[in-house]
Amino acid sequence: MKKGAIYFLATIIAGLVMVMLHSGCKKSLDKSAASAVVDRISMHFGNGRIYNGFTLGNSGEDILSYQVTEEIPWLEVANPGGEVAGQSTLEITCIANRTGLTQGNYSGNLTLLTSSGEFTLDVYMNVDMFLVTFINPVYTTINLRLDTMLISPDTNRFSRNIGKNDSVQFGFFRPPGIITYYAQTYGRYTDSTQLGEHMEWKGQQFIDQNKMPRYSLDVSKAFFHLSIINTNEVLNPLFVNAGTQYEKLENIFLFQSSQALPIGYYHALENTVIRAFVAGESSTITWSNNGQFELPFTINQAVTIDTYSNDTTLKKSTSMKNRCFLQQNNGFKGEGVIHLTSISD
Repeated sequence: MKKGAIYFLATIIAGLVMVMLHSGCKKSLDKSAASAVVDRISMHFGNGRIYNGFTLGNSGEDILSYQVTEEIPWLEVANPGGEVAGQSTLEITCIANRTGLTQGNYSGNLTLLTSSGEFTLDVYMNVDMFLVTFINPVYTTINLRLDTMLISPDTNRFSRNIGKNDSVQFGFFRPPGIITYYAQTYGRYTDSTQLGEHMEWKGQQFIDQNKMPRYSLDVSKAFFHLSIINTNEVLNPLFVNAGTQYEKLENIFLFQSSQALPIGYYHALENTVIRAFVAGESSTITWSNNGQFELPFTINQAVTIDTYSNDTTLKKSTSMKNRCFLQQNNGFKGEGVIHLTSISD
């Protein structure tokens, strides 16, 4: 192996130890127990949106009970309490009321209590503000910092987390002349260990005083996001782009699950090979581009591989049609791309 025989032996021994440590607790897991899944980390109502919400899912088989609590005077939750059947989802609707509110930015927190855990969502609303919107079209949460470099009266530094396939809006009393931004994301393991490449976007944008811009934080076609469904034996370790200069070793344990486990972002190569070892053994499972999966080489591309069929179950790319290219951020880790889109709240 490329990493050497000594490292390989150490990995096998570690694998045996970890499998023994984890085997007991995994046997005790009750797969029928209710398990809450929430699809949002925040809600933005912009200048004119009245209705918004989030989806509460139950990936278990038992009934999931929930209760929403909040102390936001301008927000109403249409269905603040109830139950979600097993293997089902429920839309929780929130209603914003701007009556009598003066121009400005408004925010608060919403707490979701369920029989399997607690969640907190940030809630934002604007009244007659100039909005700058950033969109996350990818597969992991993006952390974004924004500043106006003292060009406008709004000199506060903003920091927000953007959930996957979501967006955030920053409100200004008047259009800033320029904004600076820094955003980053990466795959995470259960202990918050970074997986894959560290994706970054940073730079400056001059603002058209007559248009409220929307920026899409796209990942270039030079990278892809990897997810794995493992319904077979425990896997450890994982090699992505094995045998190339971009080889990435992830010394993680992939336990059995019917759900896709998001891993991270990696270089997209014509000869991309993904290899996983069966934990504690020398046997491997291997997937290759144009073999068990196919990379489309478009921005925001992703692939999910399945150990059961030894083939892909999902190929996804976002073409971002009808967008006007604004800036290519060269020289940054991950070579992020930022696009300008249409004007909207």
